[in-house]
Amino acid sequence: MKKQLIYLFTVFVCINCFSQISFDKGYYIDNSGKKIECLIKNSDWKNNPVEFQYRLLNDEEVKSIKTDQIKEFGIYNESKFYRSIVNLDKSSDVTSALSDVKEPIFEEQQLLLKVLVEGKASLYQYVNGNLTRFFFKTSNGNIEQLIFKRYKPEFSTIATNSYFKKQLWDALRCKGKPLEGVQGLDYRKQQLVNLFVRYNECTDTKFNNFNKKQRSSFLNLAIRPGMSSASLEVSSTAQEFKNADFGNKLGFRIGAEVEYVLPFNSNKWAVIAEPSYYNFKAEKELNTTAGTATVDYKSFEIPFGVRHYLFLNDNSRLFLNGLLVMNFSNSKIEYEKADELRIDPNASFSIGVGYKYYRYALELRHGLRRGIIGRQVSWKSDYERVSLIFGYTLF
Repeated sequence: MKKQLIYLFTVFVCINCFSQISFDKGYYIDNSGKKIECLIKNSDWKNNPVEFQYRLLNDEEVKSIKTDQIKEFGIYNESKFYRSIVNLDKSSDVTSALSDVKEPIFEEQQLLLKVLVEGKASLYQYVNGNLTRFFFKTSNGNIEQLIFKRYKPEFSTIATNSYFKKQLWDALRCKGKPLEGVQGLDYRKQQLVNLFVRYNECTDTKFNNFNKKQRSSFLNLAIRPGMSSASLEVSSTAQEFKNADFGNKLGFRIGAEVEYVLPFNSNKWAVIAEPSYYNFKAEKELNTTAGTATVDYKSFEIPFGVRHYLFLNDNSRLFLNGLLVMNFSNSKIEYEKADELRIDPNASFSIGVGYKYYRYALELRHGLRRGIIGRQVSWKSDYERVSLIFGYTLF
């Protein structure tokens, strides 16, 4: 088990290293105002970045640049960040650490803000750990923080300063009227994005909605039939006459996969679970007092783990899986002239690499070597499997 954990860890280090070589076409504007076209490593930053890596066009050298050296940078058709000096309220939103003061406590800071909507009215976001703040700007104003603060005016009482609603009520007026729905807003990204999109549409102005480029988390369901090549060997120091190497045998598998794509890092990460059924059937003539050994190993498994996508274009992608597999079986190894061996279910690990095109997928999966009769004293077993899995996403 320890070797398998080390193996799995090594694989994911390799996956992570491989995934780092993906760069997207973008640009940055330095402090002198010069625009540099380049390829930027797309990390889909959860926190607003303090630096990023890039490569100049037709140059393989990877360079790093700190965000205080630039005015803005962006990845075309996906994201944009803009540097500005703003007043930032860093009051905690953790219940146990709430302030007893209603008003925000501002500090002037230079921040690299993520542009969510850019137009006649623009919306920005700043995230640093548990701190999330939204900012806005209209055509005739400066960038201001949208004020939202939870606080404790009295012991065990929590109140909310939702001044951001008044800010938006006053600032976003279309045809002389405030936008509907402002008073019912929550201080959440998607609701604010929708409001700014409605305002820019209402005023018939050109705008960019960068947030729509980021897909939200979602579920996929797929069927996953396939073939597998498995090997099994059992041995005992106490009952050597029952030792058997069943060799490699082909079998079938059927499964159904549920995939939950995570809403960050450009949807490159997903959590998956795949209930599946495998069958390994073999016979071995031992030429000993045990006679013929027969195994009919039927295994119901529930692999669950993580998947990382490497996008090739809008319709095709490579993916890598790392899975913890829970095994369930009541099968056994039977001997013609000796007592049977019970197969014990236990956990194992699998890794896989695959390719997905539209709804279709093909994966090569390696089930790492594991014991299947480990609970029985003096017995050792090695079961290993390689599977070719076909997938079709239903929705």
